[in-house]
Amino acid sequence: MTIEDKRHKYSIEELRDKRSEPSAQEVPTGLEKFSDIYIVKSLDPYNTFIREIRLILNKLTPQTYDKLLQKLDKLELDGYERLQGMIDIFFFKAVEEPKFCFMYASLCKHFQKKHVIVSGQDGQTVTYYFRQILLARCQTKFETDYRQDIDYDRRKKEVDAITNEKHQKEEAENLEEALFKAKRRHFGNILFIGELFKLGMLTEPIMFDCMDYFLQGKADEENLECLCKLLRAIGKELDNKVTDKTQNRKKLENNYSELENIVTQPQISPRTRFMIQDLMDLRKANWVARIPEVKPMTIDEIHDQERHGQQHQDQYQNNGVSGNNSQQYTVLYGSRDNGIKQQSNRINVEQNERCFNANPVRQYQTDDKQNPVTTLNLVPQCAWFKASTIEKKPEDNRANMNR
Repeated sequence: MTIEDKRHKYSIEELRDKRSEPSAQEVPTGLEKFSDIYIVKSLDPYNTFIREIRLILNKLTPQTYDKLLQKLDKLELDGYERLQGMIDIFFFKAVEEPKFCFMYASLCKHFQKKHVIVSGQDGQTVTYYFRQILLARCQTKFETDYRQDIDYDRRKKEVDAITNEKHQKEEAENLEEALFKAKRRHFGNILFIGELFKLGMLTEPIMFDCMDYFLQGKADEENLECLCKLLRAIGKELDNKVTDKTQNRKKLENNYSELENIVTQPQISPRTRFMIQDLMDLRKANWVARIPEVKPMTIDEIHDQERHGQQHQDQYQNNGVSGNNSQQYTVLYGSRDNGIKQQSNRINVEQNERCFNANPVRQYQTDDKQNPVTTLNLVPQCAWFKASTIEKKPEDNRANMNR
């Protein structure tokens, strides 16, 4: 094997010999010297604080919750900017990771009384509470059409103006994906609001205001989907909190009756009809799902589940069931066929929810012309905070992690 440059050809052996020559050990001369040493600037205190929060939350699981909560408690919240930054990260993680939003809601419950005092221009001091800023953020996002977050109307016009077919298709797909993610964050905010209600940070009247808004346009299937997601999240707690003799009970039953009437309307799509019917069935079953919702578990919970399953298996083996594996499986876990038949429609709906529709951009263009975007104006800004300032007894946040 030889190595060739512009002037010579060298074998591997020759190169090894040259490496051991004295000239190869000499330091080259004539090289330019650099006197300036560039040092990367360290992060300023605020960015260091924000980075620390992100690093902690990236490791957050039900198992690590208590340990990481102690680390968050040690961070110094000494100004409005830091308080706002922490809330922004909590909110972003909650709406982006709906499966874990119950943990972020629990964090918010823990920090809700944190506050900073800021001096105003007139010399007077203003106190800003974690809870106040958080609820105002949730309310603003709830009231704002998610299409505005991605500047949909302007971007849609730009896509329509593109003459190159290939380029237009690419930009339309990018806009479609941005729309999909914005809608997912909107749903994430709905679930986060539900978790805050379950922890007592939002009140029943606010939940009824949300339901009334979603029922305003009875043919708006997107709002109906939001309502179903909200009621699946808070339905059990709402039924337990609203007593039979209150006005809220009558209002709640009227809302469910309204949903039952919507199911019978011919213009409602099968997907939305099944979603509403599934919600009604869940309520009739006392909010016990036929297939339990899978939530993140701690290591201890996983071990308990394994021990429980092993005890069942040992019990059936001792009773002589182990001779028939299929029978044993049916006894322990139920019939596969029955489960498939019972859940086939639901699985189809869930798959449709995850599928990426190829035509939403064109659909929304038509919808925007026929149904102009209406903004929600439930109550004046910060009213969620004012309506939720009823002092609650301290709750064990750890208990909420294991529900």
